[in-house]
Amino acid sequence: MNPHRQLYLLRRFSSVVRRHTRVLPLLLLLVLTVSCGRKDRVDLEHDFEKKLGNSVNLIYTQPERADSQFVALQQILTDSSFWYRVEIFRGTCLLRRSDTLGAMRKYQKVAAWCEKNPRYNVTAGVLHNHLGVYNLLGGRVDSARYEFERAFELLDRDPKQSTLISTVLNLSDLCLQAGELPLAARRLRYALFLCDSLHDTRNRSGIHTGLAQIYMELQNFEEAHRFFAKAREEVETEDIYARFYYLTALGNCLYFEHRYPESSSCFRQAYKLADEMNSDLDRFSCLANLGELHLMMNDLKEAKRSLHKCDSLAKVISTVKSDSRFYVKSLMADLALLERGDTTLASSINLDSLPDRVGSLRYKILHYQRLESYAAEHGLWDKAWLFKTEATKFSDSLRSFSTHNSVAEMTMRFQRDTTLLHQRIMLADYKAKNVQQRNIILFSLLVIIVLALLATLAMLIYRRRVSERFKKQMEKINGLRMNLVKNRVSPHYVFNALGTFLPKVKSFPEIDVPMELLLDVLRGNLLNSEQTAVKLDDEVDLVKKFLALYDLSHENHPTVSWHIDEQLLDRGIMIPGMAIQIPVENALKHAFPSPTPQNRIEVEVKKVDEKVCLRISDNGQGFDPGHSIQSVYDTGMGLKLLYRTLEILNEYNSQQATLTIENLQLPLHGTVVTICIPLDYDFERTYVEWGDRMR
Repeated sequence: MNPHRQLYLLRRFSSVVRRHTRVLPLLLLLVLTVSCGRKDRVDLEHDFEKKLGNSVNLIYTQPERADSQFVALQQILTDSSFWYRVEIFRGTCLLRRSDTLGAMRKYQKVAAWCEKNPRYNVTAGVLHNHLGVYNLLGGRVDSARYEFERAFELLDRDPKQSTLISTVLNLSDLCLQAGELPLAARRLRYALFLCDSLHDTRNRSGIHTGLAQIYMELQNFEEAHRFFAKAREEVETEDIYARFYYLTALGNCLYFEHRYPESSSCFRQAYKLADEMNSDLDRFSCLANLGELHLMMNDLKEAKRSLHKCDSLAKVISTVKSDSRFYVKSLMADLALLERGDTTLASSINLDSLPDRVGSLRYKILHYQRLESYAAEHGLWDKAWLFKTEATKFSDSLRSFSTHNSVAEMTMRFQRDTTLLHQRIMLADYKAKNVQQRNIILFSLLVIIVLALLATLAMLIYRRRVSERFKKQMEKINGLRMNLVKNRVSPHYVFNALGTFLPKVKSFPEIDVPMELLLDVLRGNLLNSEQTAVKLDDEVDLVKKFLALYDLSHENHPTVSWHIDEQLLDRGIMIPGMAIQIPVENALKHAFPSPTPQNRIEVEVKKVDEKVCLRISDNGQGFDPGHSIQSVYDTGMGLKLLYRTLEILNEYNSQQATLTIENLQLPLHGTVVTICIPLDYDFERTYVEWGDRMR
């Protein structure tokens, strides 16, 4: 292979290696950036949840203070989705302060923003969750369920957020109230799965309390208390409403077990929490339960006090459901019967006193059991039989409903166990695949490291070879320079010899000027032979002195004309040493066998396309008359040296210098030597760099 071609291929390989070794880290960084993009968003969500902190808990007890904290938080937020999410909580603060219109304005403001920015599904999901609570407090159960399901649809997307848990809890609570126990259990277990996955500890007591309520409805009190025990361990670290929910659910369970004193204690604690939250609806619920418990314990005084408070609240709360209103009226009637013992009141109570809209089977059973007991005590046996028949009918319905739900719950549990087994198999498979992927990644990293080491080794070998080749090339150049000097009269000898007797000829003006020119030419040739590059103006000055000396020693000589762009002389442009002198000398020696003043040599220096072009032309007999020019290597020693110098320098410059020799076409005759050097051509850096390496 041609050594120049081989050197070119080595340079290309080196550049490719350098480029890829730079690109590989960038590719790895890009992959890490993409893989971490999602994680960064999840981290932002977690940071935002931490900033909300206790402000959310204050909504139940101190909504005004919570609102002021939300305003302060909005002032430091830079993410619009987080800002509008805080605006939702501000609306809920207004709702807790009974400003329903103000709350709805806040919600509508956020809804308008979500409509314009549909990609922020978390903010929209949180909005629908709060709208569900808004409708639930207003007694619009169907609308509330729609909003909760819409919130679930928006939030149940990857990556999952902790805001999804509260939505699932709200949906499960509605399912529980509607008697859809299997669906409620399935949602609660999904919420528990989310808590485990997201490492959320704020909602676990609510989940366990909900599961306990489901087993309470199925009359599986042992399983219910197992979940209540779990909730008790977690509830103290959660907000006030979670504690209220736990106490009321536990109180109901104890009531159905006929453990009335313990149940009463739970509801009294729950009533205190309702006072802290300033919630009339929660007070109403606690007072109704306390009134019934006191009736069961035959404590008529406390029952009367609780039920009268409850009845007063029912008159001012417009959102109390018909079931609850009937429940309180039934308790008030039971209290009146026990207090007065009036048979006329008993006879006025009949089957028509039960509204059709009452859906709770337990309320109906308790109502008819009271009427049956009272009618039996007063000898109203026909009424007692009718009340007992109705109570038995609803008891059978409740038993059938409980049995159906028990079967459904067992089926759901079996499906859940099957699903868990399937998930475990999938996890095992995932772990195996994860190990395989990790091994692939490690192998890939090892391959990359090996390739990087091989590339580094190849680079070192390449540089070593280039260094050795450079040494050989420099030795050749030095040999050519020495041969050039030997072919001439030794400049050192002549310069030293003339220097000894030059002062003696100062008295002879006719030889003083030629001697000065001779010394300048010899000095210039000696300096140029030791330098790779010289300034353009120095080269021009040296050639002019050489021509002046030539004219003095030759009677007939060619006419030399100069065409130089003066702006180039003032810029300190560097050109290869003897780049003008060697072509001019060749023209003087070989172009004109018998020189006359009609013979011409033209030296042109100009700028062409960001290059300095040196053009030396003559009208002589031409280069090697009768033969074509095959290669610059076929020229004389001087041009060989000049070409070899440019060839070596071109290896370390992206833009190439050129040397061409052409014969003029007939009818013209003569030779043109053209040398073009880029303006930003680097002569010194390459030699300094290689010189440092060789040392």
